[in-house]
Amino acid sequence: MDIYTSNNQFAVDVLRQICGTDVGQNVVFAPLSIMTALSMVYLGARGNTAAEMGKALHFSDVKEVHSSCKNLLNDLVTIEGDYVLMNVNKLFGEKTFRFLPTFLNDTRNLYDASLEQLDFLNDPETSRKYINEWITQQTRAKIQELLPDQSISENTVLVLANTLYFSANWTKPFNQKKTSKAPFTRMSVEKEISLEKLNKWMSNSGMKMMNILVRLPKFRVEKSFSMKNILSSLGILDAFSQTKANFSGMTKQSDVFLSEVHHKTFLEINEKGTEAASTTASVMSVRSFPADEFKADRPFYYFIKHKSGCIVLCGVVYNP
Repeated sequence: MDIYTSNNQFAVDVLRQICGTDVGQNVVFAPLSIMTALSMVYLGARGNTAAEMGKALHFSDVKEVHSSCKNLLNDLVTIEGDYVLMNVNKLFGEKTFRFLPTFLNDTRNLYDASLEQLDFLNDPETSRKYINEWITQQTRAKIQELLPDQSISENTVLVLANTLYFSANWTKPFNQKKTSKAPFTRMSVEKEISLEKLNKWMSNSGMKMMNILVRLPKFRVEKSFSMKNILSSLGILDAFSQTKANFSGMTKQSDVFLSEVHHKTFLEINEKGTEAASTTASVMSVRSFPADEFKADRPFYYFIKHKSGCIVLCGVVYNP
């Protein structure tokens, strides 16, 4: 299994979990952003903590995981041609906390993630606002307030952040004068989605060039997720445990654990094209005591897929 397949399988796993709980709701998330942020956490994980994360992220069969992630991101990111895709990683660390030099070197060299020191201990609220403002700037103001109130405390030692921004125009834009209201039938989408089905849907072997009339709803959706429960359902348990987490590849301290993973995605599709932004922040803390026509007039899955096959963003539209 390569890193592209790992990302796509993780995307399907998360989509199943979200659709199972947010039944009948519009869904949008960026599996690539979540995987990238968690990959940086995984870099510092050891023992069973690393084993559980590797299994959930489908890294078990990937050779040189972090080098593969670096190559993946280098392949995807571009600001030229007919689309823009930007990826930025950064570490925000407590200024008095000591991280292993190897961890900081690897996150910088493999993920281009530099460390900025903040005063979580004495001023967590100012630090939270600072990180949120940085995310807003990186996503061209599309993502606001990723980290909610009380999400950063004096026990926070590290926030590993990833941002993605995507923009592309249709090859042949829709005529805005022809946009009109039309019926949209709300019904269930196919629940048993799998990577095999997804690959079949997106396979070029079953496609051919042809002229077709496309009727597509314009829509805008923004969703926030607290990923802890979703990731725990996928088998990442020890990382969130104050007593079992093992991040000895990150620091010599044995009391560091993953307290939460915040994720937020914005997507707008209109006559001109698509604009999307997404961000994920993993918050590390120390223990505290205690046919001829394509007419999208009913719910549908959607995927933004790079030409390499990597799923950048996906979701479900129930009510445009």
